[in-house]
Amino acid sequence: MIKMGLLSEAEAVLKRGTQKKQGPIDEVYLNLGAVYVAQCKYALARDAFEMAVELAGGKYADAESAPNELDELKNLHREWIQN
Repeated sequence: MIKMGLLSEAEAVLKRGTQKKQGPIDEVYLNLGAVYVAQCKYALARDAFEMAVELAGGKYADAESAPNELDELKNLHREWIQN
């Protein structure tokens, strides 16, 4: 759905997925964060990525720098809109 541009639909499906008790919930949050970035919902993206890292227990070792990269992306987006 994400690759097809169906972001609202993907968001709804992934939100339902966060309510599950089993399975790769960390990956659900990771994908939800990606949807939020595509929708320019950066605060929600940060929350989703942080939850993915928390649930993954070290699986996303490179993700610790993600909040800074997300802030940079948000700033680039603001600059692009202003120009």
